[in-house]
Amino acid sequence: ILFYAIILAALLSRRKKLLWGLLFALIIFIPYTIKPQLGMLNVGQAESMVIEYRNKTLVIDAGLATNKSTAAYLQYRGKYRIDMILLSHLDKDHAGGLENLLAAYPVGSIGISESYRRLKERSWQSEELISVRESYDELIKLAAKYQVPILYWQTGDRIAIEDLHFRFLYPAAEEIIETSNDFSFVAEMEYCGSKTLFTGDIGQEVEELLLEKGVLHEITVLKTAHHGSKYSTGPEFLAVTKPKLAIISCGLYNRYGHPSPLLIQELADRGIKSRVTAWDGAVFLHFSRNGEVMIDE
Repeated sequence: ILFYAIILAALLSRRKKLLWGLLFALIIFIPYTIKPQLGMLNVGQAESMVIEYRNKTLVIDAGLATNKSTAAYLQYRGKYRIDMILLSHLDKDHAGGLENLLAAYPVGSIGISESYRRLKERSWQSEELISVRESYDELIKLAAKYQVPILYWQTGDRIAIEDLHFRFLYPAAEEIIETSNDFSFVAEMEYCGSKTLFTGDIGQEVEELLLEKGVLHEITVLKTAHHGSKYSTGPEFLAVTKPKLAIISCGLYNRYGHPSPLLIQELADRGIKSRVTAWDGAVFLHFSRNGEVMIDE
């Protein structure tokens, strides 16, 4: 209403001040993010992140089924669609809130690891793998209900939004995975020299595999695996990646003791800044063209 009122007033009066007001209104009403922004939302003992760039919106994980914060944040940001929802893996604390987003917004696609599609080829001796397969079947039904295509990612695949690049490091399609958390994809986001590593809920065994393959190098931001668990983010992993900032999503006073005090101390000893949603609230990062990453305090 304000936008069209300014246009009408400017046309009728031909006053320069109102024309400047029109230009200002255009800046407000065109939802275009010039530089990438990453928001790690405060969704309790779960995880959900939003990346905005060049009028594109990517959501990484959707939190629990009770999570309404991600949809509310997108509404606050003036978003009318989600270009892609990347699910690190299908555990309820990462994928449970998916239907809330599908019901609220048009979604271009859902992205998950290729390893889920390979589950059909696996034997069903493990109860955990049976549970993983059930979660995957539920996802297929949900995607069909809302008519959203599923894209499958594996080692070597890439996503590009102009000069913003995602590179998937894990898992390879032929990877033999035995635990639900290790289905998590590991991806590196690069923009103008800064690198952000997304790790889902991988454990130290996967970290060791990545170290053996030599695909890890120095990064800027680490999305710390498994809510800051003591069973992830080992010393060797940190020694190679050398992040300047670690961001951790977990709930206040959660029953798992996340984040591990040992990990927080390890990060501090290495001079790595950390932000934890449990006590810092939502974490917002802005990426500049000179490779710097700024924390919105």
